[in-house]
Amino acid sequence: MLATWEKPAQTIDKNLADNDKLIEACNKALAVDPSSAVYDVFFKVVPMQLAIAPPATSAALTTRIDKAFTDFCKCDKCSSDPDNCCGPDVGIQPWVQRLIGPQPYLINPDAYFDVICCLVKNRYLPAKDQVAKAEAAFQSVDNEIKRRKGQLDDAAKSFEKTAKGAIPSDIDCCKFEKDEGDAVPKASAKR
Repeated sequence: MLATWEKPAQTIDKNLADNDKLIEACNKALAVDPSSAVYDVFFKVVPMQLAIAPPATSAALTTRIDKAFTDFCKCDKCSSDPDNCCGPDVGIQPWVQRLIGPQPYLINPDAYFDVICCLVKNRYLPAKDQVAKAEAAFQSVDNEIKRRKGQLDDAAKSFEKTAKGAIPSDIDCCKFEKDEGDAVPKASAKR
C-alpha cells in the first residue's frame, strides 16, 4: 500500500489516461467484439474509476457512476469489512478490486502526509514486527529440524558399528529354546 501511495498524482494521471484509451477502444469494439467491450467497461474502467475516486465522505465527493453499474456483482458483498483506519482500505480486497490492484485515490494534498504517516505507524511497523517474529519462529523450527536430521544422519552412519558393538562376541545358543506352542524361540530363564 505504501508503494501505491509513493507517487499518487502520477499514478492517478496514468490510470485516467489508460481509462480514456480503454473507453475509446471499447467504443470501437462495441459492434465487433461486444463481450470484450462489456468486460473492459465493467471489470476495468468502472472499478478503476471507483478506486481512484475520493472517498464518499460527503455528498459533494460521491461518484457520478450510477449504482446500477457499480453494485451488479453480488460476490463482492461477502468480502470482509474494510480496514481503512488511515483512509486507504488495507483489508482483504473484493475480487473485482483485486483485478486492478490497490490504487491511490484523490485526496486533499494537505492530507497526503497524514495518510502516509498513518499507514507507516498503524500498518507498516506492526506488520514489520510480525514478520520479524515469524522469521524468528521459522528460524527456530528450521534449526531444530536441521539438528534432528543431523542426529538421524549420524545414527545411520554409525549404525553398523554401534550394532556390531552391541552384539556379544560369545553367544550361548543354549540360552534360547523353542517351546512347543511358540513360533519364535524365547530366552529361557537360567535353571
